[in-house]
Amino acid sequence: MALNLRQKQMSLIVRMLNLNQPPNPGGGISTAAGAEEVYKILIMDAFCRGILSPLIHVNDLRKHGITLFFPIDKNRQTIPDVPAIYFVRPTPENIDSIATDAVRGLYETFHLNFSSSLPRPLLETLASKTLEMEAVHRISKIYDQYLEFVTLEDSLFSLAQPKTYVQVNDPSAGDREIEEIVEKIASGLFCVLATLGVVPVIRCARGGPAEMVASALDSRIRDHLVIKNNLFSESGGLASSFQRPTLCIFDRNFELAVGIQHDWSYRPLVHDVLGMKLNRVTMPAEKSAAKSYELDDSDSFWFSNSWCPFQKVAEEIENQLSKYKQDIDEVNKRTGGKDGVEFDGTDLIGNTKHLMNAVNSLPELTERKKMIDKHTNIATVLLGEIKERSLDGYCNLEDEMLTKGSVDKSQLLSLLKGKGAKVDKLRLSITYLLSLETTPQSEVEAIEAALRESEVDTRAFQYVKKIKSLNASLAASASSASRSNIVDWAEKLYGQSISAVTAGMKNLLSGGRQLALTRTVEALMEGKPNPEVDSYLVFDPRAPRSGSGSQLRGPFKEAIVFMIGGGNYVEYRSLMELAQRSQPVKHVIYGTTEVLNGVEFVEQLTELGQKMGLGSSGVGPSHWCPFQKVAEEIENQLSKYKQDIDEVNKRTGGKDGVEFDGTDLIGNTKHLMNAVNSLPELTERKKMIDKHTNIATVLLGEIKERSLDGYCNLEDEMLTKGSVDKSQLLSLLKGKGAKVDKLRLSITYLLSLETTPQSEVEAIEAALRESEVDTRAFQYVKKIKSLNASLAASASSASRSNIVDWAEKLYGQSISAVTAGMKNLLSGGRQLALTRTVEALMEGKPNPEVDSYLVFDPRAPRSGSGSQLRGPFKEAIVFMIGGGNYVEYRSLMELAQRSQPVKHVIYGTTEVLNGVEFVEQLTELGQKMGLGSSGVGPSQ
Repeated sequence: MALNLRQKQMSLIVRMLNLNQPPNPGGGISTAAGAEEVYKILIMDAFCRGILSPLIHVNDLRKHGITLFFPIDKNRQTIPDVPAIYFVRPTPENIDSIATDAVRGLYETFHLNFSSSLPRPLLETLASKTLEMEAVHRISKIYDQYLEFVTLEDSLFSLAQPKTYVQVNDPSAGDREIEEIVEKIASGLFCVLATLGVVPVIRCARGGPAEMVASALDSRIRDHLVIKNNLFSESGGLASSFQRPTLCIFDRNFELAVGIQHDWSYRPLVHDVLGMKLNRVTMPAEKSAAKSYELDDSDSFWFSNSWCPFQKVAEEIENQLSKYKQDIDEVNKRTGGKDGVEFDGTDLIGNTKHLMNAVNSLPELTERKKMIDKHTNIATVLLGEIKERSLDGYCNLEDEMLTKGSVDKSQLLSLLKGKGAKVDKLRLSITYLLSLETTPQSEVEAIEAALRESEVDTRAFQYVKKIKSLNASLAASASSASRSNIVDWAEKLYGQSISAVTAGMKNLLSGGRQLALTRTVEALMEGKPNPEVDSYLVFDPRAPRSGSGSQLRGPFKEAIVFMIGGGNYVEYRSLMELAQRSQPVKHVIYGTTEVLNGVEFVEQLTELGQKMGLGSSGVGPSHWCPFQKVAEEIENQLSKYKQDIDEVNKRTGGKDGVEFDGTDLIGNTKHLMNAVNSLPELTERKKMIDKHTNIATVLLGEIKERSLDGYCNLEDEMLTKGSVDKSQLLSLLKGKGAKVDKLRLSITYLLSLETTPQSEVEAIEAALRESEVDTRAFQYVKKIKSLNASLAASASSASRSNIVDWAEKLYGQSISAVTAGMKNLLSGGRQLALTRTVEALMEGKPNPEVDSYLVFDPRAPRSGSGSQLRGPFKEAIVFMIGGGNYVEYRSLMELAQRSQPVKHVIYGTTEVLNGVEFVEQLTELGQKMGLGSSGVGPSQ
């Protein structure tokens, strides 16, 4: 008999709703004696409500005697003389709520049903709390239901365990975290098998999460089979061993592409575009409140057409509508109604011979109309998204890449630069990586550039790229002695879950359009020698632990296929097609930790990329752009805003080119609600554009007034080349510019040139005095530079101590602070000395620039050298005493982003200073040392 998980779970839930008694044959709910009907209250947590949602509706609950249902985490009123059924997970929070409810006496009796096995510590907690408050008598029964999974269809289930892919591949996950995840998955699978009442033969690939889950599940089933009256008693015995199913466990890395690609079938489209959850889809709200539709086997149209290509579905909707209109016309003719007028129950006049037939057909016609309207609405929204995002183009190109293993580069780049949501472009790019065995570097760089141009977050792309590169390295070294070194490196890079990342990666590249999963399941069910599956492990919980289990390798008529890390409707369809085309027909159940669409799976890849420090968020830091680029971007944003306003006005019948201000909504009302909904976003964009337009206008005025572009260019040239055009320098000092601009340019001159001729320095000082500039900051830097030169010249001479003594007297106690690190006083090229030094310190390699740097490790013994903790480091906190600035901050962020893998750097300082503020501090020091002049002439 074929396994029917939905039917099995439903029968157990109905039994639970009947206080764990067999249901009344008449369909009602009765007491054990069958004397009277019992009405009950149902209390659930959010997870268990998700279990019931695809199986039983509110009306069905009433049929089973449930008059009210409440969430366990909400305040509830006392309802005396009524039994309460609790269906919750066995968690400490739920146990506390149950105990509190019992103590308060909310209900007459408590029938406790836990979705999985209740651990003994929680049972003891419940007992102690209810005994202490003399409420234990209210607890009628406690049941372990083993129903901790969601059955979406007869052959489709989910453990509803979110983000499992991230958890098992997290580079920072430790052994304990991985073991907890594996145990949780094994517990969910145990519930599925207990509900079916079968002990399968478990098959999986070696290594990775699949083997870990298979081993844990095997141990759990073995331990349970020791119990005399166990959950699998009915399936015991020698005869049943020949009818047992196989459980094939895989993890998502076995075949990545299928979780990312777009699909053209109706069901995957609805799941992908509209985010179907628990067989329910909520339509985007427009004119009225959002509508929610059930999509399951009770919907005949969905049952018949959900796997059809979208264009076939659209045609079928037209056919159904045409047939409905014909039937309505026929009813109207037979009852004397008007031709072509829809039957609404008010036009039943004339010929009474067929009146009763028409009345009897009315409910069926009404239901058909509801069904047609539902799918018309869904298809209309899908069609809008397809046109807006060019989803047909993405589907076709991805299918072509996965089938042929090649790509038309111009077509690929055209899509990436054209229509489509950011996530569509990202999914296409990742599919490119996974479908081609070799990806030329030039093509990859062109794709990355197109993604950056569209401001796409590339962390998921970089993650897959890194994994593919690692897989290639492992494959190349499969038979070489260097394999262990590569694996060691990979362990350090990816953390504890490297086995999860690389296990089964031979299927990373899709070989043709038959899914690797389907091909492998078919081979495992056949049980014949096959090089693709010969290495797969066998776990048979009914066999002795020492047995090889080879006699139970197949063939199998039934299989349960389970995907760790997220499944999808594309794989489900492929497995159902395998079952149907087999002779004789096989039965396959597909399950997964969670059902994900392409967008949701890419989000998990992005999170892993972020954890590994790969790629970028895709948001260009416009605040680091040169000013002229910022001005251009403001123009672009304003132009796009005006185009969007014009489009809104056109769609709502407003005047072209008139800004949308909420008063010009006349004429065509079809798109009125869309326009209203877009108004807040347009208003915020306009505020943002106005804000930056005002800022840029003020900046532009200052740039023109003070010739700031000239100062920037000359300072950059001096710092880069280490030389200066003297005439250009003096021209700026004698021309436009604030006094502080001229002072900062002059100090930059001192710091950028290794030697500064006395004549040039005097000419600069004269130009500063001519502009009445306070030169004390200039004289302070000049004095420090001179002292540094003296110290450098006497570095190996006996006179060094005399110079230092003299400097101490001149500068006071802070001479060490003044001279330490003065080798960086002169900028060596445009890479900041700070950035260069931080990079060397993070690398942790021998480097003369940082070898003398001290190491303080608070965790190490005071006597230890600490040399073992010199790096490398993935993260750094850089702190600047005496004032930092945004130039250093930008330089450090660029260092972090260009590193491979990306590093993380935090920059801190005693205070953030701009150039004017820092020069004020230099001036104060010059004043304290009695250097220079204030620049103010002697008015007396």
